[in-house]
Amino acid sequence: MYFLKYLNKANDFQDSCISSLEKYGVGSCGPRGFYGTIDVHLDCESKIAKFLGTPDSILYSYGISTIFSVIPAFYKKGDIIVADEGVHWAVQNGLHLSRSTVVYFKHNDMASLASTLEKLTRGNKRAEKIRRYIVVESIYQNSGQIAPLDEIVRLKEKYRFHVILEESHSFGVLGKSGCGLAEHYGVPLTNEA
Repeated sequence: MYFLKYLNKANDFQDSCISSLEKYGVGSCGPRGFYGTIDVHLDCESKIAKFLGTPDSILYSYGISTIFSVIPAFYKKGDIIVADEGVHWAVQNGLHLSRSTVVYFKHNDMASLASTLEKLTRGNKRAEKIRRYIVVESIYQNSGQIAPLDEIVRLKEKYRFHVILEESHSFGVLGKSGCGLAEHYGVPLTNEA
C-alpha cells in the first residue's frame, strides 16, 4: 500500500515537471537578459521584498553581477565613494565602472573611516553638494569578517553620507529571521539607513 502512495506522489511530481517544461521550456538558466521577464521572476521578487520588508526587490541571475551593475547604475562621475579596502573584486569593479571619486579606508577600521570622512568633509563646501557614499560588505568575502554596521551608520549620519551595503554573504545567515547584517544590527532597510 505504501508503495502505491509513493507512486501516486511520483506521478504528481512528474505531472508538475511536465507542466513546467511545457510552460517555460528548458535551458541551463533563466536570466532575464536572455529569456525576458516571466512570472516566476516577478513572484520571486515579490517574495524577497515581503521577506525583507521592503517595497520591492530586483532579481539578478548571478550574484556577482549585481554589485558591479548596481554601483555604476546609480553612482556617477563627480560622486564621492569611500570604500573599505577589503571589498572583493566585484565591488571594486563596480566602483571603477562608476567613474566616481573613490577613496579607500583601512579594512574594517572605524578610526580610519572616521578620519577619511573628516578629511573629505572638513571645510569643504563643495562636498556638501556632492552625492557621498560609504561602501562596505556585510561579511567580507576576502576575510570572513563582519562589518561593524552600527558604527558605520553612526559615522554616515555624523558626516551625512549614504551607505551601500553588499549583503550577499549575510543574507540567510545573520539576523533573527536571516535578513542579513542590517537585521542583525537592527538597521532599517531603507535608503536612509
